[in-house]
Amino acid sequence: MIEKKMDSIKQPTNLFTLTEIFENRFFVIPDYQRGYSWEDLQVNDLIKDIENLISKNYVHFTGTIVASPLKDDNIHFDIVDGQQ
Repeated sequence: MIEKKMDSIKQPTNLFTLTEIFENRFFVIPDYQRGYSWEDLQVNDLIKDIENLISKNYVHFTGTIVASPLKDDNIHFDIVDGQQ
């Protein structure tokens, strides 16, 4: 049996507020991502969550968002994966 030593790959991990995530950034959902059909209930829940976050009366854990830079400018990103 041949043993292979794998060097650990370290990727930067950062926690951001919602404002920090969207401030001066543009996100694109690539065509290869599956579609999601929202009903009025889900849209209204999202709007309510955003309004509460803006007023800072509410804390919300968004979950993991994996984004890949489209350019070297750190402004344009593809959404690769995210919390369902």
